[in-house]
Amino acid sequence: MKAAAQTAVEGLQWREVNVLDEMDYAVDHGVLSMPAIAIDGELVFSSLPTPQQLRAALIRRSAKEQ
Repeated sequence: MKAAAQTAVEGLQWREVNVLDEMDYAVDHGVLSMPAIAIDGELVFSSLPTPQQLRAALIRRSAKEQ
């Protein structure tokens, strides 16, 4: 997933969170089950997406920011 994300958006910052160590952070971002993926602090996937789905979501988000 990380490789797919990094090829989608140049300069992407990837952060993996261990919810057992950072429970408050995970809950604040809406993570209620694992795996989950948040983009720019917003929960986008509450289950594991395909690499193509993740790339598409990142590209859409990047396009909105420009």
